Amino acid sequence: MTKPKRSIFLEGKFNGSNFCFTWLDVKGKSIICDLYSESGKKSGSYKTPIKANIMKMMIQQTELESGFYSGTLTTVGSDGFAIIYPLKEKGIKAKVDMFNNKGKKKWSYTTNKGKKSYDNVSFINSSSDYVVISVISKPGMMSVKNSGNGIILDAKKGKKTGSIKADKSSSMLIFNGASYDESTKNIQFYGEKIGRKPKGTLDMNKKKGLFVKTYDGKGKIQDNKFVTWSSILAKVKGEDKKRLKDGAQVMIHEFIKTKDGRYIAIGEQYKKQVSALGVASTILNRGGGASVAKIVLYNMMVFDFDKDLKIQKVKVIKKDKSNVLLPSGYGWMSEARLGFVLKMFGQFDYNFTTVNSSKTNFASTYTSYNKGRENKKSRYTIGAVYLDEDNNVANVKFKLKTKPTSFVTLPSSPGYITIFEYFRKGKKIVIRKEKLDM
Repeated sequence: MTKPKRSIFLEGKFNGSNFCFTWLDVKGKSIICDLYSESGKKSGSYKTPIKANIMKMMIQQTELESGFYSGTLTTVGSDGFAIIYPLKEKGIKAKVDMFNNKGKKKWSYTTNKGKKSYDNVSFINSSSDYVVISVISKPGMMSVKNSGNGIILDAKKGKKTGSIKADKSSSMLIFNGASYDESTKNIQFYGEKIGRKPKGTLDMNKKKGLFVKTYDGKGKIQDNKFVTWSSILAKVKGEDKKRLKDGAQVMIHEFIKTKDGRYIAIGEQYKKQVSALGVASTILNRGGGASVAKIVLYNMMVFDFDKDLKIQKVKVIKKDKSNVLLPSGYGWMSEARLGFVLKMFGQFDYNFTTVNSSKTNFASTYTSYNKGRENKKSRYTIGAVYLDEDNNVANVKFKLKTKPTSFVTLPSSPGYITIFEYFRKGKKIVIRKEKLDM
């Protein structure tokens, strides 16, 4: 796989039959989507032009993400893929393009078409029937007023079939994700309920709890469940409880509903701290350079709920802490708000979750950076959370034996993950499968 010299890798996905890898072609001012079969044979490509000012914005985002971008590519069943990219039109909109496994465009959708707005858009679920996006809009670039909606699109034609209003006068629903039930054709949205300040702006430090709301394809509610953060954190023990009391936050990455009706949430601890490197950079650059703050990522957390969303158990999965350096200007944000920024940009150690067809098990993968001289030969560990034979939450992990310049993990066939590795020294890209000992 060879690309133009001024190319930036964005991200990759596997839809059960084909891989898609997206690139930012800086010189050609375009996004290129390369498609490959599971055997590695190229099956097609899709290309869309990007305006110069939008290109500059996307390059800045890849710099924040240390070389990898996240949230702009999704699978559409096994039929193809869809991408999101910014569009300069009466503010900043987002455009969704869907294309098949050979790169042929099937449909497009533009958010808030014809209206002036500044939209922050991400995929929260997709299937062969529906593509679901989260749209958080502002009337002006510097406005602090946000309005949010979940938009349901027909996966075959790209037409809007339903809308989920996330706004209330005293709170707002932040969609962390969604799952699709093929048997009922319902979509289950999950996320966090955030309070508002007296003047209506969001209070990101006022996290009320977690919700699970089920809707049909037209946006009509079918079921509604809620649990407070206080009842969840009451189950946390030891140093993790102390860390959370001292201000650390938990980002919920995934909510899984198993066949027996229980809910399992995959979370990760994080906390904002002073960055010595950022302080030195600010002094040396007379106020410029990196942010004086950084985000420290801590342990993974698995929350086990019953069918009524009542917390039963909390399992903590230990991993070495890792740092995320922030660009200048990001340090003023609250920890809660920075968490959603990091999630949107794929900066957490969490990677992805796959659920088997019978919904009796799942695999949630994460990457851990190994510190210490004893780990010099193998700096990265890839772990997977799953259910063991007794239906209890378990964890399996292995060390990455190669030393790539950078890498990402992708879903693959059951029991495996795909590892996409880039070696700068050899100017090569390696795509390989790794078996999980589950």
